[in-house]
Amino acid sequence: MARPSERALKSAPGGRVGRLATRMAALLPALTASWAAEAQVPDVQTDLDLPWTLVGARVVLPRTCSPGRRMDRDVYPGIDLTVESSRQALAYRFDVAPGADPNALRLRYAAAERVAVEEAGRALRVRRGRRTVRESGLRCFQEDRDVPCRYAVVGRTADAAEVAFDIASYDPSMPLVVDPVIGWSTYLGGSGDDFAERIAVDSDGNACVVGRTSSTDFPATGGFDTTLGGSTDAFVAKVSADGTGLIWASYVGGSDGDEGRDVAVDGLGNLYVVGRTSSPDLRTDGGFDAALGGSSDAFVTKVSADGTSLVWSSYLGGSEQDQGSGLAMDGGDNIYVVGSTSSTDFPVAGGFDTALGGLQDAFVAKMARTEAASRIRCHGGRRASTLRPTLRRSPTSASGAIPPRAMAIATIRPA
Repeated sequence: MARPSERALKSAPGGRVGRLATRMAALLPALTASWAAEAQVPDVQTDLDLPWTLVGARVVLPRTCSPGRRMDRDVYPGIDLTVESSRQALAYRFDVAPGADPNALRLRYAAAERVAVEEAGRALRVRRGRRTVRESGLRCFQEDRDVPCRYAVVGRTADAAEVAFDIASYDPSMPLVVDPVIGWSTYLGGSGDDFAERIAVDSDGNACVVGRTSSTDFPATGGFDTTLGGSTDAFVAKVSADGTGLIWASYVGGSDGDEGRDVAVDGLGNLYVVGRTSSPDLRTDGGFDAALGGSSDAFVTKVSADGTSLVWSSYLGGSEQDQGSGLAMDGGDNIYVVGSTSSTDFPVAGGFDTALGGLQDAFVAKMARTEAASRIRCHGGRRASTLRPTLRRSPTSASGAIPPRAMAIATIRPA
């Protein structure tokens, strides 16, 4: 986290509910301050998307906090707590004033089923039901000098764990900063077999996941299809940026086997899914190809940002086996799909290679986002060829970058 000059606030005189808030606004206009009367409270609830409570703290913190940065002074004598939350991550830090005792810091994780200290003490993993919280990158420092430190589990009961910071020798006459970052992980699935294949991040930091499932009780809530249609269905799901909730999820498939292989997100939050299907009754609303051509086809589907509607969907293939394995988007209105085909009648149009060269060729297809109108190009040789993507964000995700792919698609010039 950035280190604004909170130390200047430390030297302010007492009676700070009014004067110190005014002083803080002048010094740190980007920081939202919230003060509460000092009281001895055994366990302080910090429901700021934080997974812990403070044990033996002096200040009652508000239960909610909007994204941004906030600071609370003297949560322990001489120790300030700063929390910075965004759509992607949550960070907090303790600023320990000269002479204050960092051994007073105690974090209580309720409903902790399993606690593990990892990465030589610099990371902590806490399993709480179906959710796992991970704190990593623990760093303690004084000015520009790092101070060795590690997480330490100091108390354990059947339903909670207490964690402290084991800090090596440091200069108590100087300020000390304790600075970790919180991440998260979660299960996603039902009572059958579930596989996540790819992930993309939308502009709000939500995680958009695709894969396949055989679970009849997969948590397909809020989506356009809430029923498993065949032996396996593809699925698409949107998980909140902080990992605390499933925004929506949906099956994608028909009466046979279907798999989601890749996903991308456009600037409006619409999701594009590519995969493989053997279902003759896959929904093909607005698609350019409404019929399964062989034993399996690739498919491309556009889903609305809220998951409630299938905007359009199409088969993509010929009379043999075809599958889609990846997709990317450009800055305009185009989608690029890659995969493999064994079909001599794969719908090539306008491509530099219109003939199947071996038992299996790779293919590249260009489509419009607004409708499944396509331009297909084949690329392959006399041997089986497949283009497979690497994990990446869509170019309209939070980073705005297009990471490299394990394929030479950039060498193919769009018409």
